[in-house]
Amino acid sequence: PGVIRYGAQVHDPQALGAAHDVVVGADGLRSRVRAGGWPDEAGPVYAGYTAWRALVRARVDVTEVCETWGRRERFGVVPVGEGLVYVFATATVAAQQHADGAAGEVAELRRRFAGWHPPVPALLDALDPAAVLRHDVHALPRVPSRLHRGSTVLLGDAAHAMEPNLGQGACLAIEDAIVLAHVLADGAPVHAALARYTAARRPRTVTTSRMSARIGWLTQRTGPVGAAVRD
Repeated sequence: PGVIRYGAQVHDPQALGAAHDVVVGADGLRSRVRAGGWPDEAGPVYAGYTAWRALVRARVDVTEVCETWGRRERFGVVPVGEGLVYVFATATVAAQQHADGAAGEVAELRRRFAGWHPPVPALLDALDPAAVLRHDVHALPRVPSRLHRGSTVLLGDAAHAMEPNLGQGACLAIEDAIVLAHVLADGAPVHAALARYTAARRPRTVTTSRMSARIGWLTQRTGPVGAAVRD
């Protein structure tokens, strides 16, 4: 049986290939495996907007999923059961322009969205500052032409980190893992199996990444005139 070891320090991902049949780079947006093995590929870039997320204990009845598009701002509402609502919001701003602390982020959300339609104001009133997450949105400018090099292969955000507009990031990572497991289980040589993985996964991830970026452009980079045409 195989052995899983947690907490290992990896200083040179490329050196792993000498001691292992396959090296899987599933280390996320700022992947060290990708940076070391794909030095010709650009790293993540700022998509031009920031995002807030939180789980809210709703004080109003929220039963429908909705997302509202404003002028370079969005607010989404997803009821998840037992009185909890997942909310998310975006705004086109310069990178790293975060508020001072969690309470400051809540104040910024209320400043931007308190005048929006119900149930947005009530959900903002119910926000617990400790539950609010804020991250500037970054993505890879392109999916590498090959998701494998030698015996090293990329999976998930390490391979195709994209803007979150389709909610497909984790879904694609799970698909990657399933396909990779299948091609490696067939008994083919590693290089052939990884080539099959790239052939199977790259077209779908490229299409999804481009589509998500287009939605980001449509919603976050559109001024008053463009928003009127869009709407």
